[in-house]
Amino acid sequence: MIHRLLLYSAQAQRYAELLSAYQLPSLEVIVTGDEAEALAAAPGCDLAFGDPTRLRQIIPHMPLLLWAQATFAGVEPLVADDMRRDYLLTNARAVFGRLMVEYVFGYLLLRERRMLEALEAQREKRWDHTPPGTLQRKVIGLLGVGS
Repeated sequence: MIHRLLLYSAQAQRYAELLSAYQLPSLEVIVTGDEAEALAAAPGCDLAFGDPTRLRQIIPHMPLLLWAQATFAGVEPLVADDMRRDYLLTNARAVFGRLMVEYVFGYLLLRERRMLEALEAQREKRWDHTPPGTLQRKVIGLLGVGS
């Protein structure tokens, strides 16, 4: 049996390159980042891979859909009340944990050290005498930490 995968993402070409390394003979891959192309291919595909917001647009047009793989951990657009539920939906859980930790700490430092304000002052060629903050002795609460 040949499966047809609709790979619909802003990074579609990169994902296709990674997938091609596996040489899957029973898989035909349609690669696009374009909505019109995705909608045209959707009715003949039984698999979907892509960004949840993009997949939300095409899943209603995929009567053969068996499985959708989201490229994000969050799949809220695909589990909304108005979306169908007759296919397997998987996500990219436990992939972004370390990256998110770095992002959060980078943002905390950016904010506390007032780096954007300092950059703006430099561009305006003025001296900003406001002292930067510090993370020392700060308390942070974490909700919905995922992986």
